Amino acid sequence: MMENKKVLVFGMARSGIAAAKLLLERGARVTVCDAKAEAEFNGALEEIKAAVQEKYGIPVALAFGEAELCRTYPAIK
Repeated sequence: MMENKKVLVFGMARSGIAAAKLLLERGARVTVCDAKAEAEFNGALEEIKAAVQEKYGIPVALAFGEAELCRTYPAIK
């Protein structure tokens, strides 16, 4: 069902990393995005880094691109 879907995961805290892992397991093409710079995650993204497209330190509006689905973190309203 998620095979080859283009999914944007915005917000790379623990729940965002978990969502990205699950989506990758289901065959999605995942882009991860966060307003923070990559260096601020202190290596927490290493496990998924090779399998995802990354966009850090940019406004979320610029990250959507060709995404078919978007997963945001719980604090986004």
